[in-house]
Amino acid sequence: MNVSFTLDNLDLRSYFDVIIDGSMVTQGKPHPEVYELCAKGLDFSPKDCIVFEDSIAGLQSGKTAGCSILGVATSHTVEELKPHVEQIISDFTDPLVFTL
Repeated sequence: MNVSFTLDNLDLRSYFDVIIDGSMVTQGKPHPEVYELCAKGLDFSPKDCIVFEDSIAGLQSGKTAGCSILGVATSHTVEELKPHVEQIISDFTDPLVFTL
């Protein structure tokens, strides 16, 4: 899978306590299953999690799971993301200011 390839080739796997990919869910986004599984694996309530998402379906998924969501404007414009989130960053180099 792309997840394993990316994490292993960039030597990032050790930075994650829980890794959930598409093969582990029965329902894809916008269903909240992926975020619910991740929160459960971390032993957190979804309300204590922040989702960084660049897709509309992903934002809907995180919101339905009960997570705080932050839009990342890499796949969609700020204008497209704005109706779905309160906070948007242009990419992961933006300084993050949390008001959650």
